Amino acid sequence: KRKAFTLFILSFLVALGSCSTKKNTVGSRAFHNLTSRYNYYFNANESYTNAIKRVEKNFDFNYTFPLPILIMGDKQVTSMVGGDMDRAITKCTDMITRHSITVKPDRKSGAMSVKEKRFFNQNEFIRWVREGWLLIGKARVWKGAHDEARMTFEHILVQFPETPMWFESQVWLARLDLIAGDLVAAEDRLRTISANRRYPKNK
Repeated sequence: KRKAFTLFILSFLVALGSCSTKKNTVGSRAFHNLTSRYNYYFNANESYTNAIKRVEKNFDFNYTFPLPILIMGDKQVTSMVGGDMDRAITKCTDMITRHSITVKPDRKSGAMSVKEKRFFNQNEFIRWVREGWLLIGKARVWKGAHDEARMTFEHILVQFPETPMWFESQVWLARLDLIAGDLVAAEDRLRTISANRRYPKNK
């Protein structure tokens, strides 16, 4: 019994240590990725997806006027999705606050491979926190908070370069240009990213 209790206490202390965002270990990353994905991101994405489905089902096009390029800039849409988008933003914000790991892991001795350098140089080590930033930006576009959305996507461009999120943020920034009526800026941005050799063609 004493050995079992001791093992329980040790396991508890190890688990407690892995919960810290001040340590960047395999255990801490696994814990925060798991918790972020299923306790926060899943629910945030469900709210976001449900709002989009509601718009697709209930949006009324006015065929007496030219149809909009993007309906996400319409006031009718903003009123339809506001509550769900706010929930998605709140969930993602809480996730970032509680589960973000930005501290660097301990370096191994010797030279690092290209893959190891890329991993070590990340600004965020929890995948679902990175995804959360993107979802916040998208939700802000749909709810009509365009200035805040632009700031979110520009944050992603700085913090997460050379990732698919970087390209997706550029596309969403082009959408914001379209909503603002700046077709030239939108076209320039889309031409630039499509010409980038790192552009994910499957997207």
